[in-house]
Amino acid sequence: CLDEWASVSREVMVVYKWSWVLFMIFVVMTAFVVVNLLIAVICDAVHVLRTAERAMLLGYDVQLDGGDKIPKHIVRNVEVLTDEQIEKKA
Repeated sequence: CLDEWASVSREVMVVYKWSWVLFMIFVVMTAFVVVNLLIAVICDAVHVLRTAERAMLLGYDVQLDGGDKIPKHIVRNVEVLTDEQIEKKA
């Protein structure tokens, strides 16, 4: 995708001297979007694992292999549970 951007920008800069600014803005913004998407995927995975861990502490059967998801009423109950309540149950 960005393999040949340098040669293309040089050809465009012959005609438009300040065109390199547009190319750099595009590269920086694209990198920013990709990094944000990566962070979103990691955050979602951590949330699923935390919810599953808390559900297992309460004794629910949890599948993380892409099969059935945890029912919403279990997730809701797991999310409002405090760490002190978990320690009392354990």
